[in-house]
Amino acid sequence: MEERPVRLRKRGWQLTTPYTDLCKPKRARSAAHKFKPNEPVAAEMLAEYVTFKEDPTGRRDVDVKVIVDVPWFVQFESNNTVLEDTHLEAYLKIVRKRQRMFPEVYQQNVNIIDPYLYFYMLIWWEQLMPAGTTDKPFLEWPVISYKWTKEQLAWARGNNDDGCRPWKEVDTLLIPMNVGGGHWLMASVELTLLSIRLYDPWQHEVQYEIRNQQVACLRYSLPLMLNQIGFYKKRRGKNTTMSPEPFHMVVVSKHNIPQQKTGGNCRAHTLALIEHIVAKRKKFNWTDDQMPQMRQKMAVEVFSNSSIVEDQ
Repeated sequence: MEERPVRLRKRGWQLTTPYTDLCKPKRARSAAHKFKPNEPVAAEMLAEYVTFKEDPTGRRDVDVKVIVDVPWFVQFESNNTVLEDTHLEAYLKIVRKRQRMFPEVYQQNVNIIDPYLYFYMLIWWEQLMPAGTTDKPFLEWPVISYKWTKEQLAWARGNNDDGCRPWKEVDTLLIPMNVGGGHWLMASVELTLLSIRLYDPWQHEVQYEIRNQQVACLRYSLPLMLNQIGFYKKRRGKNTTMSPEPFHMVVVSKHNIPQQKTGGNCRAHTLALIEHIVAKRKKFNWTDDQMPQMRQKMAVEVFSNSSIVEDQ
């Protein structure tokens, strides 16, 4: 009997996590494993990846609604090469899966938000707050009285992000942000503390006020969205609503964050920052010099968690 061809073949993603070792007890896994940028990629995984790259027709399904090819992976691992949105999506899906699978290692009260949210928040902000609006008294700003639509609130209800829970059920949102037309950083939004911490891997002569303006769409809009979905009623009592005052913003010192030396690694640093925080690491223990190894490791992990796509 003729064998049926296998179209899709998956490798268990949990085997690729840098934070867990399935051969050890849970207690040992949760306590002993740390993010090790210098640790080489597993030889077997790397061999499969290298073999795949040697086939110019090779394609993979990385679960981001597109089929990717060898150049996509080469771009992912190439140091100082700008990453695409699909690279972020593919790797963040893996981190979310690890978060669900290993609650003893990964924080459960944190949502990793899709990178498109900030893009949409900017559009909504510009529509609600055209130039000159901020000259009016604060309570007369259109955004203050705006009723968010069902489609907009779908983000807050966990309907637009794969693997994300409703915002009512978490304390923190980790939001990748593309600011200034090309630079990526991460905003850690503390919903109960009413604050935003910016983790910027490229803090070269960027004034605080510039970042404050770039984050205005989050600072002013998020508390209003949270009020509308009843976040504060759930957390502080059923008759509780918050004032429309914006979230406070803090830029984390560059001395506490690994800093990129050139302009092409900001997305890769952002991915590392997100996973580092979700995995409860207290220190960011890498430098930009280690980024070639880290980017290769990310590319190999995405490859190992992808599916083969064969021609019909």
